[in-house]
Amino acid sequence: MRISGLKKKIEGSLIGQFFDDTGSLGFAYERSIQYLTKEHHHDWHMLVFPRQSSSLEFILPEKKCKIEVDSTEVLWMPKNTIHKQQASSLVWDCFAIYLSDEYWEKVGQKLGKSQSATLSQNSMKAQRSDLVQLLMEDLFQEKVIAHSQTNDLMSLIDVLVNKSFLLLLNNASDKTNGTRSNAAIEYIERNLFDKIDMKLLAKHCGVSSATLFRKFKADFKMTPYDYIKVRKLEEAKKLLKKGKHTINEICYLVGYSDPSSFSRSFKSHFGVPPGEIGDK
Repeated sequence: MRISGLKKKIEGSLIGQFFDDTGSLGFAYERSIQYLTKEHHHDWHMLVFPRQSSSLEFILPEKKCKIEVDSTEVLWMPKNTIHKQQASSLVWDCFAIYLSDEYWEKVGQKLGKSQSATLSQNSMKAQRSDLVQLLMEDLFQEKVIAHSQTNDLMSLIDVLVNKSFLLLLNNASDKTNGTRSNAAIEYIERNLFDKIDMKLLAKHCGVSSATLFRKFKADFKMTPYDYIKVRKLEEAKKLLKKGKHTINEICYLVGYSDPSSFSRSFKSHFGVPPGEIGDK
């Protein structure tokens, strides 16, 4: 057995098991009840496809996190990732593809340095598309049930692997973009009453100004400028209701430099001039 950790000891009742690591790709299938393993790792990269409504927790002790994956998802785990597994469902039914360094190098060249680095350094999951689900089941039938030779299935395998990576990378990109938008919000809130430089905001989020504006608008349906304006006016309204400051004082407190401009913006946003808020 060339893939370390492939024939791991499991706790629970094993119903069925299949291994094949005779080429540049490895395949494994396991079906068991109350599935549980101790910490282990594989020296090949791994794509995991839970089947038949089963679900599992992959616990990564070194990263102090866990990934829950079910039969609607695909899981990617780079080689040498220490993990242990515990089924969330009573029956665990799973098909996995193992990628050797030789095969991974070819895939990585197609993906490019940035995307292959993302996959090499991170375990991640994504929702399966209908196509990936269909391809996975076709491969399962051919490999596990019919015991077809890997060489005869390479076209099917290549498409399944590439489509799975696209789903994983798109999902990782969406999460990263969401994190950057949240970072922008946090920065704005900390500096709300100061003059915020958009270039510094973009730099803080690790993206270009154009990317920041595009992603921010996609997430919040407004530009960073609009968000800042609305938040300043909301804070101004709160101060007006307290009645402790004049309109001009509040204008300067929230970061406006011109009371006339502040009053116009306030009325445009709330439908009434700031002078009427204290009477509400």
